[in-house]
Amino acid sequence: MAKKKANTGPLMVGVVGGVVGTLFGGWLQGRKMKKKHDKEKKELIQYIQLQEEIYKQREQQWQGEYQKLYKAYDSLEKDTLERDYEEFKAPDTNNDDMISRAEFNTYVRKYLSSFPELSGERANNL
Repeated sequence: MAKKKANTGPLMVGVVGGVVGTLFGGWLQGRKMKKKHDKEKKELIQYIQLQEEIYKQREQQWQGEYQKLYKAYDSLEKDTLERDYEEFKAPDTNNDDMISRAEFNTYVRKYLSSFPELSGERANNL
């Protein structure tokens, strides 16, 4: 009997075609995924840059507001110091930057005389 040769030609074509199709399909899918990845990466970078720009703008705005508040506080403190010094200097009649008991008593009497509604008993105790 003669041996029959197995007909493996169509089977091999099918296997090779399947392997090639799988490789080609994988390559196409990989290409598609890379494009999608690149697009998402670009969008993410744009979003991050936009957030950084917004942060810089807010930082500049906050710095401006801080400077305004600091200047207002500094001005208020200077005004308060000047007012306090003037109040201290009022009873110091001899300008020696010291208030003696006599200067203080004189100042209190003058002050109380400007406000008669205040108790006279306090003025008498000086």
